[in-house]
Amino acid sequence: LGHGEQSVAKKLIGYGSPLQLMHHHHEFEYLTTQICFLQALFHWLAAVAVELLLPKPNETESAKRMNKCLAGWLTSLIIWMLAFYNHHLSF
Repeated sequence: LGHGEQSVAKKLIGYGSPLQLMHHHHEFEYLTTQICFLQALFHWLAAVAVELLLPKPNETESAKRMNKCLAGWLTSLIIWMLAFYNHHLSF
């Protein structure tokens, strides 16, 4: 509309997401956020596993076995996540 031909910027100005901005300017805070999220996830999974292991009134024997199995799966998942996250984890 009377301004002539407009050129498109070749370089992206700014950041694509808030996490990119945080990673670039606040590396320590970004790392702390990642570690805190992972720790909270582990604690939540462990709490669910412990809740499954606690006996409930009027629970059948098959339900107890299934809850133990699910708690074992969650524990295995936590161990595998730790092993994936930390390449130097030795058993």
